[in-house]
Amino acid sequence: MSRLTAGSLGTVSASPSGTQDVNLIQVGGTSFSLGQQLAASSIPVVLTAAQITTLTPPAAITGFATSAKQDTLLTELQLKADLTETQPVSLTSTTITGSVAVTGTFWQATQPVSGTITANAGTNLNTSALLLTTDFTTVFGTGAISITTQADNIANTQDTAAVSSFLYAFNGTTWDRMLGNSTDGLLVNLGGNNDVTIISGTITTVTTVTTVSAVTAITNALPAGTNLIGNVGHGKTPKVKTGSASATFTIVAAVASKKIKVYSLSLMTSSTTAVTVTFKDGAAGTAIGTYILRAITGTNFGITENLSIPSSLFETTAATLLEMSFSAAVTVVYNLRYYDDDAT
Repeated sequence: MSRLTAGSLGTVSASPSGTQDVNLIQVGGTSFSLGQQLAASSIPVVLTAAQITTLTPPAAITGFATSAKQDTLLTELQLKADLTETQPVSLTSTTITGSVAVTGTFWQATQPVSGTITANAGTNLNTSALLLTTDFTTVFGTGAISITTQADNIANTQDTAAVSSFLYAFNGTTWDRMLGNSTDGLLVNLGGNNDVTIISGTITTVTTVTTVSAVTAITNALPAGTNLIGNVGHGKTPKVKTGSASATFTIVAAVASKKIKVYSLSLMTSSTTAVTVTFKDGAAGTAIGTYILRAITGTNFGITENLSIPSSLFETTAATLLEMSFSAAVTVVYNLRYYDDDAT
């Protein structure tokens, strides 16, 4: 491999092999200064014709767009496209009196259209579903289109276009409207799943409680008075029959669906003749209470029995009268206290 090298002054030469010295300040036997040189001191370079054509500047360009031409063109286009642009108006004087001629070109914002315009519904439009009439009864019914004031007790069949919301409850299969009225509000039927838990608050009034079971504790003490829990009050109305008799009679009339329960009895006689007083379940019915009375001469003899409601000395069957019968015509003074009770 040949290599160019810099050595002592001399010409640049290349040999096929070996190391040669190169004089970097002399070319072709002519010395030159290192760095950029003037044209006269430069080394001439020979260019081909194609290279000369490429480096030759083009002729002068004419007809190209200028900024002034573009501004003029833009102004012309804007005046032609914008019909709402304010148009120049010339006046003969600065004071307008009466009719004044106006010169210039004007464009109307909207243009009148004459003739008949037909709208084609097309082939896939169901015109029967369109409201093409002023009679809306087939859609909204014969009722009023709107209800001016919302109110309670709106009829279930009311035809109206008013928008309202209603409560629905899901019964597991379908949705049902919630029942209620303007007096009691929403009516809730707990049914079989009547588990009600009161987290907080106070129950002011409980009308009827059929069964209370599995009460684990009562946190607060019961107030004094009649606010009690349990069967501490009998809830019955005591009644009394007093008088004297010597022959069989109905002492208490029958009460529909009720039993007659005697809880206190007092019998007394001054007769020395023995008499058996029998209380019977119905007229000439089954004996449910028997008492024998006989006084000593010059004295009175009597018996007394007492229990407390809801207990009883004897009772009739439901809807049956109580009869008081005598074995002899002996006058007996009686004081009988009883109450009506349910058949069960």
